[in-house]
Amino acid sequence: MRLAMKNISRVFDNGKTKHVVLENVGFTIGTGEFVTLLGPSGCGKTTLLNIIAGFLPATGGTITLNDALVTKPGPDRGFIFQDYALFPWMKVKDNILYPMKRLGVPKAEREERLGQLMALAQLQGKENLYPHQLSGGMKQRTAVIRALAARPQVLLMDEPFGAVDFQMRMIMQEEMEALWLKDRTTVLMVTHDVEEAIYLSDRVIVMSSDRGRILEDIRIDLPRPRQRKGDAYHHYEDRLIDLLKTALGTGPAEEARGDSRATVALASAAQCAAEYTGCAPQELAAMGERA
Repeated sequence: MRLAMKNISRVFDNGKTKHVVLENVGFTIGTGEFVTLLGPSGCGKTTLLNIIAGFLPATGGTITLNDALVTKPGPDRGFIFQDYALFPWMKVKDNILYPMKRLGVPKAEREERLGQLMALAQLQGKENLYPHQLSGGMKQRTAVIRALAARPQVLLMDEPFGAVDFQMRMIMQEEMEALWLKDRTTVLMVTHDVEEAIYLSDRVIVMSSDRGRILEDIRIDLPRPRQRKGDAYHHYEDRLIDLLKTALGTGPAEEARGDSRATVALASAAQCAAEYTGCAPQELAAMGERA
């Protein structure tokens, strides 16, 4: 598996002004790597993730997955948002089965895959619960295995732990690492949290506020499962904090405003559920009304 970004640029134009969010950004990710995009708010990391997902078109450059050009969303790229985007009217098992049904996976294969994923996430016995009955950690694990249900080649995660408190965040990071170590799906995650990036990643790509320029691509050479202590661990923290200070000083700290943010937000919620499950947005709305 090889995911390659080459000279990616993104300009948002509201008809009056142009905002250059990304300019000539490029890197590659290999099979089984856990890679994190780290940078200050407004550096363009989420915009880049949305382009890789196919939610937004790039103004310039190309993205390829195994040499195939990425131009739209597809089941080869799973996506997890901060709020997990679980269907509230569906039970846990139905949330996980849904993308497989949309892809036409035979029933016997769906049921077998469901059992494997429930065991992977240690959610046996929770099949018939609804999302509102789950803890934060259980919701996260459900979202992850739903994204894995279609066997994507890459899992994209946009600050998946950003909406929880510090203690819960640490617990969920540990659960995520344990789950990933069992499956080893290639992951690209966005975060602005230095410690989170070190704890979860094989590589941390630091982006600056200057049009998403990559300051450094750092390999985290620490044993797994990770321990949040030791001189080597804290050395990475110091190094990344220094880089983030540089990132904040190299350009405007705000990403494109107005139309750009609205475009990304609209692409996120509706397109994530629609494109990755194969269901049209209007069909999802109708399903919600029937629930």
